[in-house]
Amino acid sequence: MRAIFRWREFVKRKMRTVFDATMKDAAFLAEKMKKSITPPSSGKMQDVVARLYATPNEFVERVPRW
Repeated sequence: MRAIFRWREFVKRKMRTVFDATMKDAAFLAEKMKKSITPPSSGKMQDVVARLYATPNEFVERVPRW
């Protein structure tokens, strides 16, 4: 169980690192400027994902499957 927790933390740190690096990448930013979007920080994205995972099953089950 402890190994799963360590793996989860490792993946979370790596994903945040990669996300932050992408948001600073010159080629990505040049492409982004064409679209007029403001990317969120990795911390904000982590909060969004955490809220999605915290959605009660009763609501998730009501969403139509594609």
